[in-house]
Amino acid sequence: MLKAVSGIGMPRGLIWKRLSMTDDATIMTMPDGLKVALAAMTVEFEPVPGSDMEFLPLAREPRCVVAVFHLLSGEWQPRLPVIFNHTVQQVVERKMDLR
Repeated sequence: MLKAVSGIGMPRGLIWKRLSMTDDATIMTMPDGLKVALAAMTVEFEPVPGSDMEFLPLAREPRCVVAVFHLLSGEWQPRLPVIFNHTVQQVVERKMDLR
């Protein structure tokens, strides 16, 4: 998963350093039958050397994200990008677009 999300270029000026699950995944079925897994995760970043983020202390603070996976052909595939600044419960309650 880290390899998949690290290439999306978000957030700008930061390198994805570590990604770890913080809770069990929540699995749900969308109205069209697609199975979706929502995983609460913590991501740690490292500023890109020479970027405008390099000297900002907050750039190194761990962030909470929700990773979304789709069950396709019997395998869980990550949907990119991850959802920043929300909990799994908020994603479910707000009926966010998970496609």
